[in-house]
Amino acid sequence: MVPAQHGSPELEAWLKKIHVQHVIIMSVCTGAFKLAQAGLLNGKQATTHHWYFGNFAHDFPNVKLVKDVRYVQADPVTFTAGGLTSGVDLALHLVAERFGQDTAQQTANFMEYLGTGWKTNHGISALDLPVTHEYWTGKLANNDAVVLHVTTYGASPVYTADIPSQHVEGVPVSPSGNGNHASLAVAIPGHPATLDGTLNAEDTVFTGTFSQDGKTYPLTLTQQHSQQ
Repeated sequence: MVPAQHGSPELEAWLKKIHVQHVIIMSVCTGAFKLAQAGLLNGKQATTHHWYFGNFAHDFPNVKLVKDVRYVQADPVTFTAGGLTSGVDLALHLVAERFGQDTAQQTANFMEYLGTGWKTNHGISALDLPVTHEYWTGKLANNDAVVLHVTTYGASPVYTADIPSQHVEGVPVSPSGNGNHASLAVAIPGHPATLDGTLNAEDTVFTGTFSQDGKTYPLTLTQQHSQQ
């Protein structure tokens, strides 16, 4: 059973080892990320906590993300469950498969568990997913404005950028980084650009450079507001 966790290279190697040995592997919540990182879900179906659907789809495009369900069987020995109580439904589903419906129901009764998702696998199609918006603004040396938008669905952020002087609006931005250092690839058609720099301790100011068409300009972006 792999729950939400930071994991390690040792965990990845161990998962690969036991998968080859046909040991049953189940994940709950964002534990699915660890199964995917180990390559156990490539070309297969999976699910995870709904707050992290966006992150999962972005990080693992070779995995078919399934929504609105409690659990998913990827292969004969590999299963993923959604958030929290979905893991209980997956466990009871496996009990029912191996020991029968009556035994699974007796187990649920003993636990005083009243959920029926283990029988139906019906997820919630309209989950209460919070959405927050923030934007960052700055100007290049030639006074061209740059606006970075961050829209977060649950825990999954989506980045876009506007550069009015280039008639660029809402172009996708792909972030990467480590610690307070960040690098963002701006997918401007025909003229891709990169933002590279660091965040201050309060995560409110990004100081770095804007590179495009072989030219580099200093750029500072300041967070303007955040709202739900």
